[in-house]
Amino acid sequence: MKTPNAIGIYINLILQNGPKSTDLLPDRGNVDDAQNFLPKDSHMAFGFARETYRRLGDDLFQKMAVLKEGTTDEFEYPLVQDGEKKGKIKGISVYPETRTTGGPGGTRIFTNVLVIDVHGEYAIEDFFDPDFHFLIRLVPIQNNGLLDFDLDFDLQLSALGQIIVFFLETVITVLLPKLGLSLLLATILIIKIIEKVGEDAAAGVIQSQLDKTSFLDTLPNKLTVEKRRWDPLYFTTHCVEAAVDDLAVNDSGFAFSANDLFIGKKFEPLADMVIRAPTRGDDGAVNGLLYRATNLQPFLDTDLTFIFPAVDRMPFVELLSPQGDIESFRVSLTIDQIKDRLVSENKGVKDKHLEKIQYVPKKAHVIKHQIYKMLTVSLTEIAEIEQITRRLLRTELRAQNGATFRQEAIEELQQELGRPPTDDEINDRVNFKLDQAVAVAFPSRLKKELDKRMKFDLEPFEFADLQKMKFLTLGLGKLDIRTMHRDGRVTVYYRDHEQPFEPNVDQTDNLLNLPKYVSAS
Repeated sequence: MKTPNAIGIYINLILQNGPKSTDLLPDRGNVDDAQNFLPKDSHMAFGFARETYRRLGDDLFQKMAVLKEGTTDEFEYPLVQDGEKKGKIKGISVYPETRTTGGPGGTRIFTNVLVIDVHGEYAIEDFFDPDFHFLIRLVPIQNNGLLDFDLDFDLQLSALGQIIVFFLETVITVLLPKLGLSLLLATILIIKIIEKVGEDAAAGVIQSQLDKTSFLDTLPNKLTVEKRRWDPLYFTTHCVEAAVDDLAVNDSGFAFSANDLFIGKKFEPLADMVIRAPTRGDDGAVNGLLYRATNLQPFLDTDLTFIFPAVDRMPFVELLSPQGDIESFRVSLTIDQIKDRLVSENKGVKDKHLEKIQYVPKKAHVIKHQIYKMLTVSLTEIAEIEQITRRLLRTELRAQNGATFRQEAIEELQQELGRPPTDDEINDRVNFKLDQAVAVAFPSRLKKELDKRMKFDLEPFEFADLQKMKFLTLGLGKLDIRTMHRDGRVTVYYRDHEQPFEPNVDQTDNLLNLPKYVSAS
C-alpha cells in the first residue's frame, strides 16, 4: 500500500544499561534503513521496535542499583524501607501481554496491553525468602479518540499470600518512585492497590512526587504547550493531544497512528493549600471556607484577569489581600463551590482541589467541662512554621552570640588540634554551636510562632461536618466522630480512639487536656 509523504523524526531514548547513571546506551539505529509507516488516512504515526522492550526493562532495573556499603564499584538492587532491607530485585522485564483462546494449544493473541514485570525476592525474618512477580499492566484506553492509559496490577507470590499487605507497603514506598511511572499513572496504580488491600494498609506510605521520568512521557500523543494559573488554587497545563485511531502492542513493538489533534488540559492543585478560616451566613452557620493561595502576586494582573477561550477558572466568592507579615492571599469559596472543585473530569481523580487536608487540634475553648471550640493547625503549616522558627532563631542567635561562638570555637580548636585552626574548621564549629543553641531554644520559640499563626477554629460538630464532606481530617485518624441523642437534642463531638479513663492510656492526649484558649467569637 502506498504511504503518504511524511517527515520522519528518529529519537534515541536515554536509557541506562548499567548501574551507574553514566552507563547509557550509545546512539543506535541507521537512518538509511528508515521506513515510512504512516497509514494513508492518518496524520501522524509513532512506533518503537521489539528491541526497545528489553532496553526499557534493563533501564528500569538499573535505576534500582545502589552501591554496596563499604565499596566504590559494587552494586546491589535492594528493596529498602525505613533504612531496613526488605529484599532484592532480581530483574525487570517489559513485554506485550498475550492470552490464549480456545484452551490448551489454542491461539495466542496480543491484548494491546504493555506489562512491566518486577521480579524479586522478599525477605522474611527467620523464614525462607519467597520470590514474587509484581506485574503492572498499562492498558491503553481512548476517550473520544484521545489516548490515555489505565493501570492494573497483579502480585504473584511463590508462597504466603497473607504477607501481601506488608509487601505492598514496600512496593508503594520503594518501587513506584523508581520505576519511572508518571505521577498520574502512579496515582492510578496506587488507587487500585488501595482498592485491593484497603486504604489503611497503604495510608502514610504514598509519596507525592516521583523522581524519574516515564518513557510514556516521551510518547508524542501529548505535547505540553504551556502551564498557567488561571485559577487562584490550581494550575492548568495545556497540551496538544493526538486522536489515536489505531494502536498495536505486540512482538513487533509498540505503535499507534493518529488522525486528528485536540487541545487537552491537565490540572494540579496547590500542594500547600490549607484552610485559614470559615465564613458564616446571617444565621451564624458555616457557609464557606477561606483557602490560602500562596505565591499569587505574579498572576494578579495576568493569568487571573485574562479571558481567553482556553482559560480554565472555576467560580469563587472573592480574593482577599494579605494582612500583616503572616497572611497570604486568601480565596473565599462556598461549600458548593468546594464540592464542585472536588468533582473532576479526569476519571474521578480529584485534581483541581485538595481533599482531606490534615489538621491537628492544638487548643480547646472549654465551657462547663465541654469543648466549645478547637483551635487547629494543618500539618503543612506545622512543617512551614518549624522551618520559619529555625531560620529566625538562627539569624537572631548569630547576631547576638556570633562573635562569642567564634572566639570559643578558636580557643577550643587550638587546644584540641595543637595548632591554629583553619577558617573552615572555625566555621564548622561555629555552625555546630549555633545548631545546639537553636535546638535548646526551639521548643519555646515554636510555641510562640504557632500561637501567632494559628487561626482556624470551629465547634466540634462543624469540624465533623467538613470531615464528612472530605474537606479535611482532624486528629490524624486518632479521633472518632460520635453522635449523641438526648432529650430530643443531637450532639456531635470527637472522641479519642483510646477511651479516656482506661488504664495505661496517656491522659494528656485527651482533647479536654489540650492547652486552653478563648475563641474570638
